[in-house]
Amino acid sequence: MMLLTAIACGQGWVSYPGGRSELETAMWIKGTIDGTDTVILLLSNSKLGCELSTTDDEDDPALVEAALLDVATALFREDARNLVLWLKRTGGDALGTYDVAGTAEAQARWSEGLYMGVNEAELDYDGGLLRSYAPVDYDVREAGSGEVELTRLDDDAAEGTFSFDDIEVAGRFDAAHCAESIELFEYLGLLEYGPTDLFGAFEDTDTDDLLD
Repeated sequence: MMLLTAIACGQGWVSYPGGRSELETAMWIKGTIDGTDTVILLLSNSKLGCELSTTDDEDDPALVEAALLDVATALFREDARNLVLWLKRTGGDALGTYDVAGTAEAQARWSEGLYMGVNEAELDYDGGLLRSYAPVDYDVREAGSGEVELTRLDDDAAEGTFSFDDIEVAGRFDAAHCAESIELFEYLGLLEYGPTDLFGAFEDTDTDDLLD
């Protein structure tokens, strides 16, 4: 199986119902969602890279498929702990508190957060050598209260903490900037979809759908 391109992983940790994990991936990009400036952070205890593959041949469908399977394997393996944060701002200083309950009408900064933990996953083969994981016991929680505190944001890193009491998820991140490539963020739909759309409804889909 092809390995993902390595980047300088940020550091941090995430606590969740029943445990705590050190982050192997902490990365961020800037984007615009519905006309709002947004910092998108992807945090995980699996190793991921901004780019989907180690090759420059993006037109090779076999290589692209292998790279996407790598992503699915990392995100949906057993004991994977993933968190996406959207930090939205209409003006003012980027540093400070992003309240989950905030809106553009109420304040200049607000956030959204989605946690996914995989408690059990099944290994699946495509009939050849490629393998992937399909979660069979997983926990998806969208933050409804709490906040993200952003203490640093520059060309190199984003640092801060998060605490979502209603979903029992908290932690700290020191995230690397994906300055040259946003392939992974685009593939996961993080520039287009809201939290409730991320990761899909696994009761109605299978691993192959992740490659569509």
